[in-house]
Amino acid sequence: MGSCAPVYVIDDDPGMLESTGYLLGSLEIEAKTFSDPMAFLQEVSKLVPGCVLSDLSMPTMTGIELHEALVAKGISWPVVLMSGHSDRESNRGALHGSMVDFIEKPFTVPRLLEVLENARRRLC
Repeated sequence: MGSCAPVYVIDDDPGMLESTGYLLGSLEIEAKTFSDPMAFLQEVSKLVPGCVLSDLSMPTMTGIELHEALVAKGISWPVVLMSGHSDRESNRGALHGSMVDFIEKPFTVPRLLEVLENARRRLC
């Protein structure tokens, strides 16, 4: 996978956030992690365009609400939602616009690379 765009990982689970950031780094994919979607939204205007890999369910804001907040700011970066307890097919209906895909936790490296490659194609 090329390195044309960073991946911004947003997840309120510290273990998942750390392991996903580490995994992406080990795959030589630039990653920046955020434990709170509000912190990401506060910084997004200073960040280079990239792909967003966001948890679907977080206490302060859902991944869908995060996507809507990005759109409201005029940011159309590709968004991949991830969840550990959702039915992938039922969530496909929630995917629209710059939302690219849905990935179930725990995910395999090949599946993660597949969804990120699809997302990154929209930027590069």
